[in-house]
Amino acid sequence: MSIFVDETTKVVYQGLTGSQGRYYGLLNRDYGTQVVAGTNPRKAGTDVDGIPVFATVADAVEATGATASCIFIPAAGVKAAVMEAAEGGIEFIVCITEGVPAQDEAWFFNKLKRDFPGVQLLGPNCPGIISPGKCNIGITAGHIAKPGGPVGIVSRSGTLTYQALYELKLQDIGVTTCVGIGGDPVPGTSFIDCLEAFEADPETKAVMLIGEIGGSAEEEAAEFIKNKMSKPVSAYIAGVTAPAGKKMGHAGAIVSGGKGTAQGKMEALQAAGVRGPQPHRGRRAHGGHRPRARLVLTHVEAVLLVVLIVAYLAFIVGFYCFYALCYAKTFQKAGLPAWWGWVPVVNSWGMVQLAGRDVVWFVLMLIPCVNLVALVVVSMDVAKAFGKDPGWGLGLAFLGFVFWPMLAFGKSQYVGNLQQLAAYGYGLPGYGQQYPQQGYGHSGQQGYGQQYPPQGGPQQPQG
Repeated sequence: MSIFVDETTKVVYQGLTGSQGRYYGLLNRDYGTQVVAGTNPRKAGTDVDGIPVFATVADAVEATGATASCIFIPAAGVKAAVMEAAEGGIEFIVCITEGVPAQDEAWFFNKLKRDFPGVQLLGPNCPGIISPGKCNIGITAGHIAKPGGPVGIVSRSGTLTYQALYELKLQDIGVTTCVGIGGDPVPGTSFIDCLEAFEADPETKAVMLIGEIGGSAEEEAAEFIKNKMSKPVSAYIAGVTAPAGKKMGHAGAIVSGGKGTAQGKMEALQAAGVRGPQPHRGRRAHGGHRPRARLVLTHVEAVLLVVLIVAYLAFIVGFYCFYALCYAKTFQKAGLPAWWGWVPVVNSWGMVQLAGRDVVWFVLMLIPCVNLVALVVVSMDVAKAFGKDPGWGLGLAFLGFVFWPMLAFGKSQYVGNLQQLAAYGYGLPGYGQQYPQQGYGHSGQQGYGQQYPPQGGPQQPQG
């Protein structure tokens, strides 16, 4: 057996002519659900892929004998749609629509209880109901559920509903009926309504309850389970690490004033004999320490990760060493200390990391601070070589440090600031021998080799 709906249930889709109503209406019909009618006052007399469209629910019920409806109406029209279905003779109403005003929900919930006690409303803002292999009303994918039994599911969360159905199917466990009651503050169907129906269903041998933070529905369900349920119940409460005062997905999934916490719900269900995750003892459910995520690797993954890290570091170290040796050779040919080759290398590295704002290399960004000292020393040596005073060297160091980021952002970040300055006219001996007859640096100009030949010293260009 199943609860609320089965293979004999005839369904009218309110909003069948809309894109979502049409998609899920036809999908449910293909699953095997008896979708016998749709409604739209402006399209009465037409059909959607063979399903007749009526002006009102009452007309559809009179013509087809439908007993259930599924509402795919925009939120502003849900209040009128629910009442039209109830007044038209529908016994089971499934409202998929999200974003229905809480004031409207409270109004038609109480209106149905008072004037239409025989009408059962499911939703709003719910995935619907599915009795696998028999009937599917709503947006639940039929292929993820295994027909049969012995488990019944009732859930506030749509996503976790789908996961529960699929996980049970993977374990070759069938489901009698799965009911998504929705997560809005005023649901038409409660946990207790479903638990009571599952308790009365002979084919349902166990129940899975999926709750979440906010409200008191789970605590009320725990009391019902403790006093009136004979069948085993397992439960899961979503939102253990959710911050207080912040809505989590559903309008009703919010902890306020210390009430509705996952901790309190788990304790209440545990006290009622429900199986499920244990509450965190000695830890606040909200505002306390959150469980830390742990990275778990297999042995093969760990070895591959180490190999990749070592290979990456080897490449970086090798690249920058080669980079430094090239600079050192250049400075040696210019008659300057070879260790100067590390200055543009370290400066380039530091500035690139600074420009990229790479957190991983944040500590290594301290290297430019050491490099600044080296840059000053080098600049002072250059000043001394040209017979300039120390102030000239400090100025050169300042220019090199300030203008280098702009150069590093260009197409070639591998040109040292000292080489760039030398290329523009300081006449270091042997510079032209290193880069003859070609442009160099960021300017892309030609003729450095002509202007500064191997003999050293400025000469007149030859062409």
